[in-house]
Amino acid sequence: MPWPEPSAPEDMARLWQKQPTPSTTFPSASPSSPTQQPFLWQAPPTPPAIVEPKEALFHTVRVLITHQLSKSPMDDKELAATLDVSENQTKAWLERLIVEGCVVKKSSRPLRYALRSTTTEPTTQNA
Repeated sequence: MPWPEPSAPEDMARLWQKQPTPSTTFPSASPSSPTQQPFLWQAPPTPPAIVEPKEALFHTVRVLITHQLSKSPMDDKELAATLDVSENQTKAWLERLIVEGCVVKKSSRPLRYALRSTTTEPTTQNA
């Protein structure tokens, strides 16, 4: 299947509405255990009126980061390696998710990031 190349916001919106087949999986390059299941990709909920591609990208990144952090807290280096992006980019995304209230910094060392919940431990806001 060719990679989609939308040229207008309307084309991008149509791509978001398409659902992947249930068999679309991304196997881990090096499973941590023999019983580890591959990540089954599910289309994130359609974002509200996508105006800019960077917002569409961040919408997808939010889903991926929250999926990773739902397993266990991670530091920025682990998350960057998992997503195969730079640590600076990962930190920028994490800071945005903190501002949005999705993610919190754990106050323990090493500094880890976790999903915000009602049972989350005390956090540091500006560490």
